[in-house]
Amino acid sequence: MEQEIFNREKLKDMGQKLTPRLSAGEFSNRVIRRVYELRQQRKKQLSWFFRPLITPVQLAAALVVVILSGTLGLWFTLSHSEKNTGDQNLAKEKIVTRPVVFSYKSKKPVQVEVVGDFNGWQRGVHFLRPDGEGNYSLELMLPRGRYQYQFVVDGELWQKDPQCKETVDDGFGNQNSLLVL
Repeated sequence: MEQEIFNREKLKDMGQKLTPRLSAGEFSNRVIRRVYELRQQRKKQLSWFFRPLITPVQLAAALVVVILSGTLGLWFTLSHSEKNTGDQNLAKEKIVTRPVVFSYKSKKPVQVEVVGDFNGWQRGVHFLRPDGEGNYSLELMLPRGRYQYQFVVDGELWQKDPQCKETVDDGFGNQNSLLVL
């Protein structure tokens, strides 16, 4: 035990001889400086981790590339679509429309309109004209296809065309007239 105490005292004496006594302020300054130095070393070691992956210059360059490629792509598409539009116009010119006469007979004066697939089932668009003898008619130009339609009489009564032999279920328990061109 005595040997331990001697060794401790000896070490204490040697430590005092090697390190000069520091005031509290100097000691704090040294500790703070050393902590700062250690942090700076750590930052240098981890700088690769904390640096931005994309710099503002890289981001700006990427935006320029995206805008230019989008502009070129749009220009290319539009310039080639004009050629296609010409072909489409030729195709539109080749669409053949045929005259279709819708007719309705009534003994009393009525207002008759026709609605169907060809006008999106919109009312107030296609009214049949009376001839003064109880006949109502309207001629429309329609392209080839299948059309369901009905007459609306006096704005209330929906009915299929009595002269049309082909009908189809309307999905609500009624029948629509069917026109096939």
